[in-house]
Amino acid sequence: MGGPELPPAAAAAIMDMLIIPATSKAGVITTMKAIIDAHEAKKEYDPSAAIKSGRGAKVLIEDYTPQAEVMESGMSLGSTVVVLNQWRRRRTLEPVSYGCLQRFVRSSVVMVLEKRETIKSGSKDEGTTWAWAQCQFAEDARRGET
Repeated sequence: MGGPELPPAAAAAIMDMLIIPATSKAGVITTMKAIIDAHEAKKEYDPSAAIKSGRGAKVLIEDYTPQAEVMESGMSLGSTVVVLNQWRRRRTLEPVSYGCLQRFVRSSVVMVLEKRETIKSGSKDEGTTWAWAQCQFAEDARRGET
């Protein structure tokens, strides 16, 4: 860590405020230097980054592979899991979970996950029976007939 030197008084003041024992002074100083280094690098400080690295499930789906091509545009993730697992079973591969597919889509540089915009019922269907009935109801209400 090549950051600035931490004043001993700053560590002592923080330890006093947080009621941290004096035996933890080295750990407090190390942590504060790591926070400063992360800030200077314009990154978020993650205290458990070293613990997390190398963990997690192995990647089962990768971009530009035949199984990634099985996925079709416009399908829900649930339907895609079913189709993908059928493809994988035919090739004697273990099935993937919904979470595995979510992780792939979230980290893929190729796939884009977009949610369909919710349209309020009747807001875009002027010529339908529903819209006509709403207009009639509004006119009746205006005249005081309801």
